[in-house]
Amino acid sequence: MDVDDGLILRVEQNGHGAVVHVEGEIDLVTAPQLRTFLKALDGTVAIDLRDVAFLDSTGIGVLVGARNRLSAVGGGLVLFNPNSVVARTLEVVGLRDWIEQ
Repeated sequence: MDVDDGLILRVEQNGHGAVVHVEGEIDLVTAPQLRTFLKALDGTVAIDLRDVAFLDSTGIGVLVGARNRLSAVGGGLVLFNPNSVVARTLEVVGLRDWIEQ
């Protein structure tokens, strides 16, 4: 678990890869923390957005960068459980298909 600048990150492994639980706001202040956290992971990564209240363009950039990095080495990144605000943000920027139901 990592707590800094109001962002709480926790990772667990399931049979399909890493599941990252994120709590707080992903923004200009917390995005570097998320970037560093995700760099330590490989393979397939699922990010649980259930407890994310806000996602800005800096956070989206981190998610895109992580997905690109993971995909380049045969992994992947998916998102799940976004609230309506975060889901709408992802939809507006064209990332709606990254959300798994």
